[in-house]
Amino acid sequence: MLKALLATMTLLPITAAAQNWIVDEAASRIGFRFTQMGSPVEGQFDHFGSDIRFDPQALDDARVRTEIEVDSVNTGNEERDSGIRSQAWFDASNNPQGLFESIRFEDKGDDRYDVRGRLTLRGTTREIILPMTIRIDGRTARAEGSVTLDRQDFGIGQGDWASDKVVGYEVPVDIVIVAHRP
Repeated sequence: MLKALLATMTLLPITAAAQNWIVDEAASRIGFRFTQMGSPVEGQFDHFGSDIRFDPQALDDARVRTEIEVDSVNTGNEERDSGIRSQAWFDASNNPQGLFESIRFEDKGDDRYDVRGRLTLRGTTREIILPMTIRIDGRTARAEGSVTLDRQDFGIGQGDWASDKVVGYEVPVDIVIVAHRP
């Protein structure tokens, strides 16, 4: 009986499960660009954390949850950064974190994936598709992607800042995540 059970178990398919990854914060970046009075401005969020489960053979089990510390905005100009944290922009005192939670990964071939998820900024949640290239080399993964957001979709830039006369509506966001398997 035991032999029959063991023989049957060896014939059952093994289900793949996504693996956990630890983000290398020093090598990772969430950056953005926008125009202010027609001039390009670049910045980044210096502090964010991610919980990542990913295996290209187990996309149904893949998950990403990234929390962005809004107070860590850094454009290289403290006056501008203070304005970005203000109630008219990110309202960081009432909305201290941005959040991205994946819903589904879609394999596009050649290490490219569309990551569908929910992005919450300034208390407003929108579904987005984040195109990513994810390459795994041994125990290290590197994910890179870009998406352009419309700041109006999240209520970012209110009152005198609602129009695009001073700050443009489109905000390209560039993401580089380097992670290691434990």
